[in-house]
Amino acid sequence: MTKFIYIYSIGLLSLLLLACHGAPRKNPFDPALTTAVELSLSVADTTGTALLNWSAYEGDAAFAVYWVLRREQGLEQVDTLAVLVDVEQTSFVDTSLAPGTLYTYRVSTVNVAGFEVESPAQILDSFELPPVHIVTLDFDAVTASAALAWTPYIGPRFRT
Repeated sequence: MTKFIYIYSIGLLSLLLLACHGAPRKNPFDPALTTAVELSLSVADTTGTALLNWSAYEGDAAFAVYWVLRREQGLEQVDTLAVLVDVEQTSFVDTSLAPGTLYTYRVSTVNVAGFEVESPAQILDSFELPPVHIVTLDFDAVTASAALAWTPYIGPRFRT
C-alpha cells in the first residue's frame, strides 16, 4: 500500500510540475518582471554638480516611476532627489553637492504595483573647491595701506 501511495505521489507531483511549466508570469511582485537599471555618474568640478545617467527600464511589468536616491557617507538617511514618471528620462543633474562630501547614488525603478528594484550603488568622490593664489602683496608704511592681487577663482558657486 505504501508503494502505491509513493508512486501515486510522484505521478501527481510530475503532473503538477508539467502543468506549471510555461505558465505566464503575471505577479507584479515577481523580481524577474521588474529589472534594475544600470547607473553611471560623473562630477563636474567647475560647476559642482553630479550628472547621473542610467539605462532605460526594460522590465516586463508596467513602469510607474524612477526614484533618484542619494545617501551621504556616514549617514543612514536616504534622500529622494527626484521622482521621474517618464520612462524615457534617464538622466538627472544633482546641483546640491557639498564640497568634501562622499555620496552614494542609486536609481530605483518602481512598477505600477509599487514593487521597487534598486540599481547597483555608485559612489561619487567628493570634489574640492579650487583655491585662489596671492600674486602680489605690497605694504606701504607711509599710507598704512596694502595692495593685494590674486588669481581669479575658477570654480562653482562664486558669489560676489
